[in-house]
Amino acid sequence: MDWHVSNLPVHGEASAKIQVYRERFRLLLQRVSRSEYFSSPAFDAEISQSNKYEISSIQSLIGLTGTKWVMGLISQMEDGHFYLEDLSASVEVDLSKAKITTGFFTENTILFAEGEMHNGIFQVITCGFPPLENRDNTLKVHPEDDFFGCGRPDKRKKVLGKLETVLDRFERVKIVPSLLVFMGSFCSRPCNLSFCSYSSLRQQFGKLGRIIGNHPRLKESSRFLFIPSPGDAGPSTVLPRCSLPNYLTEELRGIIPNAIFSSNPCRVKFYNQDIVFFRQDVVYRMSRSCLISLSSEETNDPFEDLDSTIIHQSHLCPLPLMEQPIIWNYDHCLQLYPTPHTIVLGDKSERKVCKFGGATCFNPGSFSTDSTFVAYRPSTQKVELSAL
Repeated sequence: MDWHVSNLPVHGEASAKIQVYRERFRLLLQRVSRSEYFSSPAFDAEISQSNKYEISSIQSLIGLTGTKWVMGLISQMEDGHFYLEDLSASVEVDLSKAKITTGFFTENTILFAEGEMHNGIFQVITCGFPPLENRDNTLKVHPEDDFFGCGRPDKRKKVLGKLETVLDRFERVKIVPSLLVFMGSFCSRPCNLSFCSYSSLRQQFGKLGRIIGNHPRLKESSRFLFIPSPGDAGPSTVLPRCSLPNYLTEELRGIIPNAIFSSNPCRVKFYNQDIVFFRQDVVYRMSRSCLISLSSEETNDPFEDLDSTIIHQSHLCPLPLMEQPIIWNYDHCLQLYPTPHTIVLGDKSERKVCKFGGATCFNPGSFSTDSTFVAYRPSTQKVELSAL
């Protein structure tokens, strides 16, 4: 992996775009190389290989016969024709008869595929995502590396009133929450070029600050994290998104010194736990971009398909760059390597909780729409679905 220890330019060179995909592929290939199902024993040649599979490079498929396993990034190089590509070459694939596992199979995701060559096309029999690796096993391989480095209020009075009710209850508990997280949208309509109410939005943030300030225990002991949504004020919808503009939040920050305005996604280190927050409507966008219909053998829940996809891919948003632009030099900010303890996905879809690959994943729901929120206890990884 490449380690980023200094500021990188937002406008990367063309080579940075290529490096986005190479880095994602190498990261997963590194993980796969340690898998008991695909890696060969280093010394004991006598150990049976019956339960192990050899990964063939795509370049080596030329002239080969029989069933092979390959790993590659799927893309559409020609209209209606899909290809798998690794670091050596690319090959056209036929997915029409493929049996798939759980997850969203979109362009730019990295797949494991079993199949054979026929008339220059790799006929896929089964395909899925690269195998997972337990977080502790990943950290054993990188004992000295620091990977960490690498509620929704609305402006309407009704929503602020509901929020005040929630804060009143937290103010009275024996131990107040260490962190309260607010995920956008912070306005009832998108802050695009036609939006002309920035002064009013600034006033609403000030009002929110005064509401928080009326709860002295929370103001003194808690921290308040604000994460922007795709529709909030900012320079563009590219990921990762920068924090909310200082102009909007200046009054609130003056009232609440413990307010933190972060990027999206955002990573929090809570004692020994890594928690990732990501505000994006990913379920719908992944569903719309699927190349293959979802498998229903393991689950019929799109949120579980999403969790499977991002954890297997070790990436929060493995969509094509045409579908979701990413700052090439900062693609590493969306990586999930090693797998964090907790992933909070703020999505418009129904609120859900699931555990996958050793991670606790949940969608807290929309506070502005149906007054739902989540109370999370990192010590036990317990998720409490709450509502007014």
